[in-house]
Amino acid sequence: MVRSERSSVPADLAGFYADEYPRVLSFLRGYCGDMVVAEDLAQEAFARVCERWEKVSTMASPGAWVHRVAMNLAKSRFRRRAVRSRKHHLVAVDGSREAPDPTTAPVVDAALGRLDPDLRAVVALRFCADMSVEATADVLEIPAGTVKSRTRKAIVELAKGGLSLEMEYVDD
Repeated sequence: MVRSERSSVPADLAGFYADEYPRVLSFLRGYCGDMVVAEDLAQEAFARVCERWEKVSTMASPGAWVHRVAMNLAKSRFRRRAVRSRKHHLVAVDGSREAPDPTTAPVVDAALGRLDPDLRAVVALRFCADMSVEATADVLEIPAGTVKSRTRKAIVELAKGGLSLEMEYVDD
């Protein structure tokens, strides 16, 4: 690998990536506790390196910069998940306010995450955003019948995955 005059910084982006990616990925794996999330965040951090390579390559410590970017991305991800979880569990089905159940959010998130994206979109719009069949169909640009069949299929898959659904589903 060709290095610049500063012996600790590769002269090219490929060399920098080869040196730093394993370290950033290892850091994120330990920080996040999830290899899939770590890989996503590492890829995003290096996408930002690519966008700013001219500037990053002249920094005294580009490795430190990419690690900081990776950590900031992870922190932002954690904040977004926490806000989404709080918002999702603050209002009960009957509209009354209740304290969020910290044990429920990860189970629901994991179960929804295992659904096919098309099914997940229908469930999120129907039950999280509380949209009607027609409104969901409009948003997704699909027929109302498709919304209904995807909803039923998603409920079956969630139940098979061990998520106990304490809701009454009615085809609007």
